[in-house]
Amino acid sequence: AGLDAGLHAVISLPPGRDAAWVVAESARAGVQVVNLDDYRMTPDPSQPGIVLGYGHATAADLDRALDLLSPILR
Repeated sequence: AGLDAGLHAVISLPPGRDAAWVVAESARAGVQVVNLDDYRMTPDPSQPGIVLGYGHATAADLDRALDLLSPILR
């Protein structure tokens, strides 16, 4: 979500998925994402998600990041 709205994409995770784990695994893979709860006034574990910034990324950077994120998000 959010691709038409700016420089960040919000990726919703299935309910019960640990967004903090996704953030940590993404960092280990070399892709920095942020827990969506960091943007909320009150964390909402019932609607986990991550935020991926793409403001300085090239199309090739995004392709590589998504290739690295895909196995983590499954």
